[in-house]
Amino acid sequence: MIENQSNTGSGDVYDLCVVLAPVLQKGNYDRALALATLALVHADHSRYVEFAHAMVGIPHGAEKIVKALEENFSLGNSISAEDLYNAVEPAPLALLLWLDALLSFGYEGMVGYPESVYRGDVLTVDIDDTDRNELHLPSAFNSVFLCQRLKEASQAPIQSQLPDPARYAQNWHVIPDTPNLAQAARKIAVYRPDSVFQAACKTLRAREGIRIYLAEFKTTPEFDSRIHAGANCKIWSAKALRNVDKLVVEARGHLERAATLRADVVVFPELTVPPPILNTASDWLSAQPACNDESAHVIQWVVAGSFHVTTLETSPPYNVACVLDRVGNKVVFNGKFGLDVWSQAKLTSVDLNSTPLPHIVEGNERGKTLKLLHTPLGLQGLAICLDLAQFGAMDSVPLEHIPLRWLWVPSLSNSVHAHQERAKVLCLQRRITIVCANQAQANFGEGHTLGGKMCQSFVWENVNRSSAAVSELADGDSWRFVVAAQDSVK
Repeated sequence: MIENQSNTGSGDVYDLCVVLAPVLQKGNYDRALALATLALVHADHSRYVEFAHAMVGIPHGAEKIVKALEENFSLGNSISAEDLYNAVEPAPLALLLWLDALLSFGYEGMVGYPESVYRGDVLTVDIDDTDRNELHLPSAFNSVFLCQRLKEASQAPIQSQLPDPARYAQNWHVIPDTPNLAQAARKIAVYRPDSVFQAACKTLRAREGIRIYLAEFKTTPEFDSRIHAGANCKIWSAKALRNVDKLVVEARGHLERAATLRADVVVFPELTVPPPILNTASDWLSAQPACNDESAHVIQWVVAGSFHVTTLETSPPYNVACVLDRVGNKVVFNGKFGLDVWSQAKLTSVDLNSTPLPHIVEGNERGKTLKLLHTPLGLQGLAICLDLAQFGAMDSVPLEHIPLRWLWVPSLSNSVHAHQERAKVLCLQRRITIVCANQAQANFGEGHTLGGKMCQSFVWENVNRSSAAVSELADGDSWRFVVAAQDSVK
């Protein structure tokens, strides 16, 4: 008998069971896990806290509930909303444990999912108006992305007071396209990359550590700029680099030195990679030894900084970063409409804090979606400068709500103090590696310059999940060669 469905959230739990029963009967376990996670974890933080307390208050209750569900609801058996509700009502979050295991292991004879799903594919569950109405979900939720977790400790649950489905979905990341309802305009999407990038990640995963080369140009980039008056500031964007020929030579030198130092990944700074430098890096990578030459060392990929990209002459440019694979091609992923390039448009705009006054402010069109790749090294993302450095503001990027394992950060800034402060917050929260390549000196034109101290680039990661640490080797000349801690991918 269904009783006491008001004031405690139990009515919503029953509504969830009504929706889930036919979904489970059809064997759509990915959809069931996605809807249950939205309803129990993300839709209402206060209810999530209540449900979490219920889990703690029942000794071994979750295990008993999961066992009962496993025994009573095998594939082919009738699943009623009433029976499902009566089973999970004492501790609703136990439902997530069962659904997570059901999607991971299934039952003997289960059908419906190709084997490829369990080899790294991303499952995308679309949320429609019917779902939102029946489960009382906020309109901000449009999609949920499910991807398998790595089994290593590096994918341990986020340790924070934020709603954390990782505590109850141990085999799958269940990631809504709106990770933080307080910032509903901030969207994410998760994709599976192409086979070349997947293979590179598998290669690095098999090693004891990843060697990361952080490039910074000794030759000060001199921008061919657009500058016009704004309110109490000047609006700036880059058309090209006036001294690009010198920087092309230096970029090639970075790649050659990185190869000599046996680096696996090279990261260039923000706004230092216009097309001539991008093409140089692509050509250099394409000339590397073949992947079947085991005696030769190759750079697996290059985070190609960023530059301003204009779609229309009358529109502000986007500040776009991309990644080149080991053969010099842009990394692509399997998108909704076929293959698409993994590029990231900067989500914020920044006061470049230049001299003289008034300051110049970056006049970029802001990106709308943070694109993540699900790889054998875990979830990877690109964040450009202030996308990492700014937090607490409504338009900041909600990185605290996303289970990232690797964050690659091209930066152009006088100082990376704010970048490191947020990196520390993220590292104390979970297992993550944050790689920031910073350019501290630049000339924007009309007397506006950036004159920070060089060699501020950094790698932060949390190895023991109790403190953040910087790991460095060999700081020579104006370059920094960093090796992540030995167990960074184990």
